Amino acid sequence: MLRFNNVSFTYPQNQGKEPFALRGVSFSLGHGEIAGLLGASGSGKSTLSRLAAGLLLPQEGSIFFDGLDLSSRSLEIHRKIGLLFQSPDQQIIGTTVKEDLAFGLENIGLSPTEIDRRISNIASQFGLIDLLETPPHLLSGGVKQELALAGVMIMEPCLLILDEPTSNLDPWFLPRFLDLLEKFRLQKGVSLLFISPHSETIRHIQRFLVLSEGKLVFDGNSRTLWEKEELGSWLLDAPEKNLLDKFLVPFSKGTDVHEKKIQVTAPEIELFRRPAEAPTFPQGGLKIQNLSAGYGKNIVLSEIDGEFFPGRLNLVVGPMGVGKTTLLLTLGGSLPILKGKIEADNCEWKPVGRACIAFQNPEDLFF
Repeated sequence: MLRFNNVSFTYPQNQGKEPFALRGVSFSLGHGEIAGLLGASGSGKSTLSRLAAGLLLPQEGSIFFDGLDLSSRSLEIHRKIGLLFQSPDQQIIGTTVKEDLAFGLENIGLSPTEIDRRISNIASQFGLIDLLETPPHLLSGGVKQELALAGVMIMEPCLLILDEPTSNLDPWFLPRFLDLLEKFRLQKGVSLLFISPHSETIRHIQRFLVLSEGKLVFDGNSRTLWEKEELGSWLLDAPEKNLLDKFLVPFSKGTDVHEKKIQVTAPEIELFRRPAEAPTFPQGGLKIQNLSAGYGKNIVLSEIDGEFFPGRLNLVVGPMGVGKTTLLLTLGGSLPILKGKIEADNCEWKPVGRACIAFQNPEDLFF
């Protein structure tokens, strides 16, 4: 289905200055096959994904999809290839969730009946039914990622390229996300190229490609990969299970194991003892009282209370869409307080010059 023949690529601004983003890459991906693409940041994974989708053309070598050269820019070819970007904001364009899901289908001329059928089906699978009339900018980062993936899958591509699709997903949704992908692959016979910097994310995949400094340094099964001594130089970590396997001795069925009692001494451990008194914290910090916040008429946080103590690491946790980002934006002064108050040292909290925010998407910080 997809074949790279000695492909090399460098970005125009780097020609003559920097090494190739990809150099001499060759591999093939068959119908219904799934492969994981691993590599450190800057190894060329995203460049390869854009080349595979036909968004970039190689300076050297060739790329074929179903026997046709991607450089032909055939619309029929590109309709069969779906690409999910790292950042969902790069491909969400509709003013509502429903409009975004319909955009690609309208552009290939499907009937309104077929468009409605596909939207209903994909929205049910992804839990987006109640959000169809919601503007995408009001969604959490994780739900945006779901919408972006749904927008790709609704096109029913033959090849699905996923560029770090789990980066904004919480652990609760990840298993369902992977199950949806596998179901989609089996039902439609879709080929999957799953890109990730972390082996744990795609440990269920059996075939791996590894990029290092723009070169394809490995193409094989998972067991062979995790036994490679070069993992460290490729900046990859083997899954904990594979590391443990190296230290376990296999026993055949029926092997006798002789029990021995061994006395082990250790210094007294206080780790799990409950403290006699409740811990005390420094005075001051941020105090939230009856706080409500959101986006216009869309209330995300409703009458919450809490306190952030000074000099301590405070953790805000919760599944996608519960208001974690909304809370941080409100504390940082980027969103107005709709109700309640925030105090610091018993005075009104004024974040200007005192609060800094690192966003999920680093591009939100660039001007």
